[in-house]
Amino acid sequence: MKKNFLIGAIILGAASFSMLTGFDSALTAEDVLAKSQEAGFNMEQVSADAGINFDVNIAVPAADMTLGIKADGKETMGMTMNPLGLAADMDMAVSAMGQNLNMKANIYGVMEEGNQFAMYTKVTMEGEEAPQWTKTTTDASQITAAMDQMKEMKFDFSSLPFTFKLDPEPMNVNGKECYVLSTSATFNEIYLLAEPFLGQLPEGVTKEELDSYSQLLSGLVFNLQMCVDTETFRPMSAHFDLEGSDLTTIAAMVSSLFGADENGNAYEVNLSVNAAAIDITYDYETPVEIVLPADAASAQAVDPSSLLDMVESADDAA
Repeated sequence: MKKNFLIGAIILGAASFSMLTGFDSALTAEDVLAKSQEAGFNMEQVSADAGINFDVNIAVPAADMTLGIKADGKETMGMTMNPLGLAADMDMAVSAMGQNLNMKANIYGVMEEGNQFAMYTKVTMEGEEAPQWTKTTTDASQITAAMDQMKEMKFDFSSLPFTFKLDPEPMNVNGKECYVLSTSATFNEIYLLAEPFLGQLPEGVTKEELDSYSQLLSGLVFNLQMCVDTETFRPMSAHFDLEGSDLTTIAAMVSSLFGADENGNAYEVNLSVNAAAIDITYDYETPVEIVLPADAASAQAVDPSSLLDMVESADDAA
């Protein structure tokens, strides 16, 4: 059931953003967020385009060494709710320490016989000659039940450990008048928000492990700006970045990877983030058609639990 709840959460999260009219200066940020959440539950389809830009430098002054890590990516996504369907294609280019890596990921979700929702996935690494599709299936009624359960969770946005700001003037996004919402939240604030759900952790993942990651990432600051259509209350665009983050604890962890100098002292490591941003635009009007690629018919059926085992094995090997 946890797997189906997670799939339902992913689908609703991607679709979670319709109804009412015009810019109303009397509304609060919490009002707009609540109406946007309600609008998402009435969604029939959505498509989105996303761009990812990541650029970090790791400097070790004592060793006169600087390492750069860059990642640029783009993703297109389409989703329908009846019938349930998903199509997502991603291209990512990564460069680090003089090495370049290009990869593509394709994910399709379609309804099949027996009320089964099938997820097809293919990851293509640069130079790979014959990447294979994999397929996982689940009972669609369990997914819809999980989605219905989420719809009943009326979230009180005034209880958030961080606050949203509503700009006094609207913004035009692709010809739509939009409310502009923005917020900044620390990692610890987001972790506090997620704590009630930590009892549903996947097998093999402990809260102690999450707490240790929380300490490592405690200096991160997540900034979000979201533009919401004043008529439908559907999000039209979103911008996310990490500006203002304190990377001290992460730098200390990276420093330990470089060992110590001849005197046994840890090397000083400086981290600088030149860019760490995601930009998304949404479209609710262009018809979405989910067409499974012909070569996906040869997909190898995979038990979802085995995918977790593969991730854990890779983590152990690292």
